[in-house]
Amino acid sequence: MTARPPRVGIKDVALLAGVSVGTVSHVLNRPERVSARRRAAVENAIEELGYVPNHAARQLKVGRSAMVGYLYPNPTNPYFANLGVGISQEAERRDLYIFIAHSQGDLARRRHYLSLFEQQRVRGIIVAPKSLDVSTEQAISRRGTPVVLASTHDPTGRLCSVAADDLTSGRLAGEHLATTGRRKIMVVAPVGQTSPIRRWRGAQQVAQEFRVEATLVQVEGTSITAGCRVAGTILDLPADERPDALFCTSDMLAIGAVQVLVRDGRLRVPHDIAVIGCDDLEFSSSAIIPLSSIQQHEVRMGEIALELLEDESSNPNHVHTNVLLEPVLVARASTLG
Repeated sequence: MTARPPRVGIKDVALLAGVSVGTVSHVLNRPERVSARRRAAVENAIEELGYVPNHAARQLKVGRSAMVGYLYPNPTNPYFANLGVGISQEAERRDLYIFIAHSQGDLARRRHYLSLFEQQRVRGIIVAPKSLDVSTEQAISRRGTPVVLASTHDPTGRLCSVAADDLTSGRLAGEHLATTGRRKIMVVAPVGQTSPIRRWRGAQQVAQEFRVEATLVQVEGTSITAGCRVAGTILDLPADERPDALFCTSDMLAIGAVQVLVRDGRLRVPHDIAVIGCDDLEFSSSAIIPLSSIQQHEVRMGEIALELLEDESSNPNHVHTNVLLEPVLVARASTLG
């Protein structure tokens, strides 16, 4: 059996570089305080010895972690990846690290990972919850670990949060469909998720104002497959009962629906049925028929979430804040032709 080589420590680096342990520490944490010559000597010694800094030990010494937890529900939805990009970009600017986990939409699994984050003494936790039950997050916050909600709000105001204005998102979609002549709008939203239901309510308000018909259809999840099933349901309806507009509360649903409608050919998009999504994911503009959507600014949302978390973790006068981002309509061929 091959013996494991001894672990290289900071003292070994200092000895090889011919500097003090304090100088090595400065190179690792405050390189601007060290001359170029000494910094190069330390960096060469680190590379030669294969030294890996022990951030856990540093955390114990300074009393604060550089690790931030990010917990989201759906690993297949690019929306949450974009949110993570924003969090990671802001974390990099602040020399922080991201510990990522996903709950697969399961509340018990979400609570499990929240508990693990807390046990690891992370600096704070950013959560994109599927439901409004944030009692576990509130309890963790009360025990001293900052928690920020992203993509939804805490109705009690006990946690910081950042989200797009979902009611406005629904209104934008509804107004676009109504003002382009659509009179029978089907709104598709996943079961048990709060943001899509607020989008439905916005579209419903507009439908009442424009005196057009709007109906809600709820599905399991926000997958492309679920969107395909919705289109199949529409095609199975008698011709006089079919909607002439489809507002899917996520782009994934809309893309699945468009795929089936185009493949079937009986209903032309947008001539017979207009389709609009919500999220404006990167690939929506290059779909088989470029998809109209509502931009949610999820990358910026992630950046703001980390800004809020950092303020809560370092500012003794911190006040919980709910940030609401203004969504934007992006009209493309799926509604305009």
